[in-house]
Amino acid sequence: MVDKTELKGNWEQRGVNGTRIEINENRITVLWMSAVVLSTTFEICGSADGGTELLLNDRGLKNPGYSESYATVERLIYNNGQLRFVKNFDISGLSEETLTRTENSRYGNVTIKDELLDTIQGSWVMQGRGSGMFTIEGNRLTIGADSFVVRAAVNNGCSSRGESFAIINRDPAVKGMGYYSEMLCFGDEIRAYIMVCDLGMQELKFKRK
Repeated sequence: MVDKTELKGNWEQRGVNGTRIEINENRITVLWMSAVVLSTTFEICGSADGGTELLLNDRGLKNPGYSESYATVERLIYNNGQLRFVKNFDISGLSEETLTRTENSRYGNVTIKDELLDTIQGSWVMQGRGSGMFTIEGNRLTIGADSFVVRAAVNNGCSSRGESFAIINRDPAVKGMGYYSEMLCFGDEIRAYIMVCDLGMQELKFKRK
């Protein structure tokens, strides 16, 4: 059995955008698609297979804003650098995942550099077609009557599109801003992506006004 110090860190299922577990001293946080579904304290004990079992004081997984659990944590066991995560769903029954340590943040494999927002302040106007526009003031992006708090994220890997950085929602559980699923910055141009029925993903280009 290991102590809690060895369990400390962030855990994800490799190659899957779904479950994330964060362990810090006596508290464990379980996330689904970057939204917190459980935050509780825990104790540890030895398991029959020689691993370390985490005993959660609360085991109910709840979607944000809901009081009823959609599933419970059946078991959570650490062994040989892996977390075995067993859930019991009300409808479908038992489900199991294997999680390993990750350096990813809740936003994914990116580095947050909010100072980059200073380079894109002002009003931005769509080029070539349509009359769309948006404004960026501080860390707030406004599209029509809707306003979003945003961050600047630099991809830690290789981006096939070659952007300098992405504008992302401050809430890691929310993807995009309004009807724009992505907003990427390319020097003096911002490209926004929107899904259009029957046409698929469309790229819109904006220049500063």
